[in-house]
Amino acid sequence: MEDTKFISDLLELDLNGCENIVLFSELISKINENEKNIIYKDSIDFLYYFYTYNPNYLNYKYKREKLKEEYLKPLNEIIYDIKNPLLQLRLATLLLIEYKNANKSNTAKLIVKNTILFLDKLFLENSYELKEGVLFALDLNYKFQLEEEFNYIKKLKDIISHYLHSKESKNMDFIFTSLFKKLVIEYKNFYTEDELNIIKQKLYEIIEIKTNHIDTINEDNSLQFHKYIICGIYGVLILIDKSNKINIYQKIIDINLLIVNKIKYSNIKREALLHALSFANKINNEEQISKINLLIQENNKEIVSNFKPVCFNIPKEIQEAIKRFENNVDSFINFNYNLFNCILKFYPCFKVNFKEIEKKDFSELFFWQTINFDEDYLIENIDNSGLFRKYYNYIMTSYPWINILKTKLLQRFYPNKEYFYSLTYDNNIIPKGYEEIIARMFCAGIHKDYMDFFVYASVSIEAILRHIIGEDIIKNDKKNHQIQEYETLENLLGKIKKQNLLEEDTVKELRLLFCKDGFNIRNKIAHARFSQDIFNGHYMLADYMWYFLMNFFIRNYYKSK
Repeated sequence: MEDTKFISDLLELDLNGCENIVLFSELISKINENEKNIIYKDSIDFLYYFYTYNPNYLNYKYKREKLKEEYLKPLNEIIYDIKNPLLQLRLATLLLIEYKNANKSNTAKLIVKNTILFLDKLFLENSYELKEGVLFALDLNYKFQLEEEFNYIKKLKDIISHYLHSKESKNMDFIFTSLFKKLVIEYKNFYTEDELNIIKQKLYEIIEIKTNHIDTINEDNSLQFHKYIICGIYGVLILIDKSNKINIYQKIIDINLLIVNKIKYSNIKREALLHALSFANKINNEEQISKINLLIQENNKEIVSNFKPVCFNIPKEIQEAIKRFENNVDSFINFNYNLFNCILKFYPCFKVNFKEIEKKDFSELFFWQTINFDEDYLIENIDNSGLFRKYYNYIMTSYPWINILKTKLLQRFYPNKEYFYSLTYDNNIIPKGYEEIIARMFCAGIHKDYMDFFVYASVSIEAILRHIIGEDIIKNDKKNHQIQEYETLENLLGKIKKQNLLEEDTVKELRLLFCKDGFNIRNKIAHARFSQDIFNGHYMLADYMWYFLMNFFIRNYYKSK
C-alpha cells in the first residue's frame, strides 16, 4: 500500500454523471457505483478519508489526521490534471492546508476558481457543505489579492442579491443566516452601507412572509424549526440594523410567545419560553419577565405531570454481560472486607492490551499524525503514532463497566480520606510529605469530586516519578541556594523506562494520561485550562484514571527503592 499508484489512478476514474454533484460524499458514492471504477478501489478508498474534509478544520475541537508526505507530493503533481471541479477543489484545499511545498498562490487560485463554479448552488437544499468552502475561498481571495483576476467578491454578492430577490428566499434557512452573519462579523468591509440597507429591507419582507405562514403550520417540530429560522434572520438584523436593536429584541419575544400558543408538547414549549425570557431580560422589561416566568411555571407543571421514564433498548448479549459482571462483583465484594483486594481482583478486566491497540489499521497507512484540540481550539498535542486515539476510545468503551464497579465499591465501603492512609503511608513509591495528598486524591476520585481528584493527581505525579528514580526534588546550587532542577515528565518517564523501574505498559499509560502526547492532564491543570464544567465533563477519564492509579499504587506498595 506504500506504492503511490492509487494516487495517479485518480486521473483514470470514470467521472461520467458527476458533473452537477455538489456534495463530496455523493461524488464518491457515484464514482464507487460506476462499474468501470472497480479496478481503482484503492483510489476510491483513499478519497473516502476526505469526504468530510472541512477547510475550517482548525476551528473545530475534534481530531484531524494529516496525510503522509509521500502521498502529498504525488497528489500535488497531478492536481492540475484532475478534471472534475469538486474533486479538484477538495484535494486542492487539502494541499493548501497540509503540503508545505505546494505553490500556495496557484493552489489558492484553483480553489477560488472552482468555488465560483458552485456559487449558483449555494442556497440549494442540499448544499450545506458549500458555506465553509465559500468563506475559505473568500479568505484566500483577500490574502492572495485575487479579486482583480476572479471578481470573487462581486460574484458572491450577486449570488446573494439574486437569492434575496428570488421566490426561493421565502424558504430561507440556516445556510443563508449563518453565512451572512459571518460575512458581516468577520468581513466588516464586505458590504457598503447602501448595500446593507437594501438587504435589511428585504430581510424584513421575508420575516413578514414567514410570520404569516405560521398559521398554516400545526406540527410542533415544524413550528419550532420555523421559529428558529425567523429568529435567525432577526439575529442578522441585529447586526445590520443596530439602531433598531431593542425593537428587534421585542419581535423575537413576540414570535416565541406566538409559537408557545400553538405548540402542544411541553418540552418544545419550554424552549420557546426560555428563549423569550432571555430577550426580555436583555430589554429589562420587568412586566414581561414576570409574565413569561408564570408561563414557565405552568408549563413545568405539565412537564412533571407528563413525565415518563426514558427507555433504551440494549442488546440482549450486552445486558447479559453486564449482569454477569455485576453478579461477579457482588459475589466478590460480599466476602471481602478490603477495597484494595477488590481493585486487584477486577483490574485485569480493564487492563489495556497495548499489543492489540497498537496494531495499525488501514487508515494509518495514509496518515502520519493526529492533531488534537483543547476546549479553546488550541493545538493540544500531535499524536504521531495514532496510539492516543485508540487509548481514548478504549477508555470511553470501558466506562460502563468501571462505573458499575466504582458504584458498588462506594456503596460497600464508603471510604473516607483516612481509609486510604494504609495505602499511602509507608508506600515505597510515595515520597514523604505526599501521603496526605494521595489519600485525598483517592477519596475525591471515588466520591466523584473530579476537580479535586485531577488537581491532587497533577500536583503529585512529578514528585512520585522523581521518587521512583531516586532523584532529589530540591538541589543546592553553587551559592548553596535551594533550587528545583527542571525536568519534564517525558524525561522522567524515559529514565524510568530505561532503568526498567516500572512495567513498560505502566510507563505508556502514565505518558498517555499526564504528558503532551496524551491527555496532558498535568499541563492543563498548571495552565488553568480546566473550569469546573470541564472537570466534570471528563468523568469517564477520571473514573478510569482513578482505577488505574489505585492499581498502580497497590501493586507497587512493596516495590524496592
